[in-house]
Amino acid sequence: MKKCIIGLLILGFNGIIYSQNALAITTKNTNTLTSNKTTGLNEQYLDHMAVKSVAVSVKKLQKLAAKYDIKTQPIYSSNKSITYTVVFRDNENFIKAVYNYKGTIIRCEEYYTGIKMPYSISGQLAKEYPGWAFNKVSYSIDYSQNKPVVSEYQVELKKDKKIKSVTIVPTKA
Repeated sequence: MKKCIIGLLILGFNGIIYSQNALAITTKNTNTLTSNKTTGLNEQYLDHMAVKSVAVSVKKLQKLAAKYDIKTQPIYSSNKSITYTVVFRDNENFIKAVYNYKGTIIRCEEYYTGIKMPYSISGQLAKEYPGWAFNKVSYSIDYSQNKPVVSEYQVELKKDKKIKSVTIVPTKA
């Protein structure tokens, strides 16, 4: 009898745990995920991402994530407790977006490398570090719905055999 009760408890908890798991989709080729319709669901996300003079490749991937419709996927369920994690990749750049059951982006981690910095940032760095060359540039963004966006450029500067790492926080447009 004791084993039967424990077994029923385990099965009962299993159903609760399963309904709260996030489902994941990974997309490797962003060219196949083009969509002509723009939904108003992720306008807040795009508004928060409006950074002055951001690289074209960044905007392209962000628009792709904003237009993505999770409801068209076979794994979609209208269960309110389920979230969906979708990873968009373009070479080494990626967005890891978490959508709610309505298709709204609620959380997002973005990482870009090998992109051009805005002229205002590169000009500022050139003045502050004369004679130093831009070796590597990466850009990261953390977005959570209804919270301020945290974004920064990580720039590796090189002069002769010396290397410096500088972090720049861009201003919103």
